[in-house]
Parts: sequence; structure tokens; C-alpha cells
Amino acid sequence: MKKAFIFFLAVVVISVSCKKDEEPVPLPFDEQLAIDLKLIDTYLEENNIQNILKDCKTGSIFTPPDCDGDVKFQKHEIGNGLFINTVDIPFIASYRGTLLDTGVEFDAGDSANFTLRNVIAGWQVVLLDSREGDSLTLYIPSGYGYGPKAVGDNIPTNANLIFNIKILQVN
Repeated sequence: MKKAFIFFLAVVVISVSCKKDEEPVPLPFDEQLAIDLKLIDTYLEENNIQNILKDCKTGSIFTPPDCDGDVKFQKHEIGNGLFINTVDIPFIASYRGTLLDTGVEFDAGDSANFTLRNVIAGWQVVLLDSREGDSLTLYIPSGYGYGPKAVGDNIPTNANLIFNIKILQVN
């Protein structure tokens, strides 16, 4: 009986010590957003990035509570083609996504097909009302990207993102 108890105790100790660390409880949206915006502002200042615009669409796509222009962006070129004026209009874009904190590229495409309905919120709030030929850089807080969930091996939890986007065609 004593040997069985020691065996049971050993199994419990081993299983507890081998258990993976539990993921921390995510912060509420507003608290994480405040942290993210500070990190983005610091990045913009340290890299002397100017002419920053802010956007927060209200209405049809994504309306976070008390949004005050949470997604920051630069417009490098202003196109003269058709507008992306609904979530279902197909468009073709070239893009490059990097992590704000490391600069590591996690995704890119030369002529990818999209609709706003199928992209992250950071793209939705800025690209709605953009037009064919626009070239932009988006600085996206984690809550407008992939949030508190890691995506594959390339995007960690609460990752702030940078996307360089050129809208090639609006259909």
C-alpha cells in the first residue's frame, strides 16, 4: 500500500511539474489598447515617422467603444481609381506585414485578392473609403489585428502590426 501511495504521489508531482504554463488572462480591450497605442507612439517618435493620420470608422464595419482614431496610418500615394466603399467590394493589393517590435515579416503578397469583410479590423477601418492606387502604411494595435491569440509561429499574442499596402485594383 505504501509503495502504491508513493507511486501515485510521484505521478502527480511529475504531471504537475510537466504541465505547461497557463496563458495569462488577457487584459480588457481598453487597457491593452492604451498599452499598444503608447508602444506605437514610441515607435513612431523613435523612427521620426511623421504625417500620421488616425482613423476609426463608425457604423457598418467595426466600432470599438469610445474609439478616438486608434489605427494610425500614413498615405504615401493618393490614387484616382474606384473607391472601396463597402465591405463586399473585391480589391487586389500588394502588402507586407511586419511586427512592430521586431520588424520581422510575417506575411506578404504581390497581388492578393481581398474584401474588407475578410481582413483584420485594422485594414477595415483604414481601407474603407480608400481607392485604387492608394499606397499606405498602417500601424495597427493588437486589438485591431489578431488580439490576445498567437497566430501560428509568426504572430505572438498582443502583437502590434505594421502593414505596407498598395491597392492595385478595385472591382
